[in-house]
Amino acid sequence: MKKKPEKKCPECAGVCHARKSVCPCGYQFYEKARDKQRRLSKDWRGLKHGDVIKCVGGHGSYWLNKDTGEKVRQGVSHRGTFEVFEVLGDYIAAHQINKGRVKGAEREFIYMGKPELCKTTGVIHKEPHKIVVLKKNES
Repeated sequence: MKKKPEKKCPECAGVCHARKSVCPCGYQFYEKARDKQRRLSKDWRGLKHGDVIKCVGGHGSYWLNKDTGEKVRQGVSHRGTFEVFEVLGDYIAAHQINKGRVKGAEREFIYMGKPELCKTTGVIHKEPHKIVVLKKNES
């Protein structure tokens, strides 16, 4: 019978399966490619013109339907890939990208501020979007 592939942890000297990325002691052998891509960005204020970001769907401002308890997302569905135009206060002004090209000339405003109830309407819940930085513009 064939033996399972194993590797030795350099921290605890324990033996793990070869495909494991993290040892039970907490030592990380490598980071999975999908984990690198899904690393949510907390430093959105440092974004510059030309940076490419991805908005994770299911986040952002919504209206709460009191009858059904359902969250109804507001405005344009901020989901997909965007090229940053500029950072304005609590918002990121960006153009949506479709297959490497800017989809439309309109600027989308992606809310990134603190969660709060909109003061003007009183029914819309302003929630920050979750973003992943895909490419930094080095110029």
